[in-house]
Amino acid sequence: MGPPSFSLSDADEYKSITDVGQRKKDAEEVMFKKLLARAGYSEEEAAGLWEAFFALETEIAQASIGNAEGASADIRDKAYNPKSAAELAELSPDFPLMEILKPYTDGGVDRFILTEPEWLAKMNELYTEENVEGFKAWLIYQTLTGTAGMLDQECLDIMTEYSGAAVGNAQMELPTEQLAYEMCSALFDMAIGKLYVESYVTEETKRDVTELVNDAVAVYRQRLEENEWLGDETKERALEKLDTLKVRVAYPDDWSLYDYSDYALPEDGGIIDDILAVREKAQSKKVDRAKAEIDKDLWMTAPQTVNAFYQPTDNSINIPAGILGGDFYDPNGTVEQQMGSLGIIIGHEITHGFDSNMGSLYDKDGNLSNWWTEEDRAAFKERTDKVGAYYAGIEVLPGKYVNGEYTIGETVADLGGMSCMLELAKGIDGFDYQTFFESWAKVWKLQESEETAEYMLQIDTHAPGYLRANVNVQQFQEFYDAFGVEEGDGMYLAPEERLSVW
Repeated sequence: MGPPSFSLSDADEYKSITDVGQRKKDAEEVMFKKLLARAGYSEEEAAGLWEAFFALETEIAQASIGNAEGASADIRDKAYNPKSAAELAELSPDFPLMEILKPYTDGGVDRFILTEPEWLAKMNELYTEENVEGFKAWLIYQTLTGTAGMLDQECLDIMTEYSGAAVGNAQMELPTEQLAYEMCSALFDMAIGKLYVESYVTEETKRDVTELVNDAVAVYRQRLEENEWLGDETKERALEKLDTLKVRVAYPDDWSLYDYSDYALPEDGGIIDDILAVREKAQSKKVDRAKAEIDKDLWMTAPQTVNAFYQPTDNSINIPAGILGGDFYDPNGTVEQQMGSLGIIIGHEITHGFDSNMGSLYDKDGNLSNWWTEEDRAAFKERTDKVGAYYAGIEVLPGKYVNGEYTIGETVADLGGMSCMLELAKGIDGFDYQTFFESWAKVWKLQESEETAEYMLQIDTHAPGYLRANVNVQQFQEFYDAFGVEEGDGMYLAPEERLSVW
């Protein structure tokens, strides 16, 4: 349990608003008022509702963790606060938290994780008669923004126009078929995933990518065994963690775990009725899952998702089918193309298993447990601080720099991923390094407005795409040899200044 999402995305914006935050606030206000007009409210009523909503949201945000603290190394410990139902009832005497949790407690669940105790204390402080209008306004905002895209074309257009206005994006009108797909994919994720896999992914691709993951794991095993700055105790735990890494590639082996056959839609309902029925059923399944033993074979993301990630709570690397296409992966591509795109991403995700913000705080079974010695953590920090400082010196827009500390987990993982694949390349005769590096660059090609770039600098834990391409290759001699880069060239970085962690 923790705070809801905020209209300005980041709780810190309510404490000291930035230019990006102000643009987003202005856009949200116009959008909300237009939706209220469509719902039959007068201009005066709409203005009052916005003011009440934003005032309450500001109060809640004051006691909530923002993006900066949320990316800190110690956030995992801060956010792990197991509580029984009785303890939560004592902590929340006024705000009706136990009513919200009643389906779980009725089912016998008696262990909950409270991520932000200060937020819950604040909710109890705010849950008074004098704030009733604020809570009403908050509920109206959630209801309208959550359903407007399904009501009619005019409401959808309002949502589309203002969702991108804050960051300078010109939103395209999506075809109805795509909107329908996205809705179905969100509500019936694994059912749509099975259809996607049957149409676009072969067993051969799953097998080939799994083999690439295993090759990357073998490189890491060798590097950990030969590592000179980790102590024996930490190194042993790291190897245990690597040996128990769960690998999920493309799609589940057992589809029977994802059954929608007992879902039923109202006979005469519209789209809102259908969605409410599906969500109610999905919620009951969440309760059932909370009551049952943890199934570590269960996929936490749908196969059609275009992403890859490391999951620390079950020590797994996840490569869904959705990323196995386009510039990320060509099943008919050369080994250099595959290693330079998906291969580096795989190495990146494995690296997260040993980083400061995630992997080093969870053991081989996915339990929150600091398995590093203080000496090894200090040695690791010395290396990663150099990476953060280098990125922090890069000016993306006039006066706007990369937040080196905020992005450090991802920048170190990028370096680890490329280093891993280049180590693998050493064993391949005639390896084409130019193709390898070009494949990496294609992954990060991007067009965006300056407003979007500024917005992403504030909220994204990754460095901008062009830096992920250029800064990483600068650190490896193979890049200099492949393209004849010499001292004095724009991409040249002196050997003593190059970054290396793993």
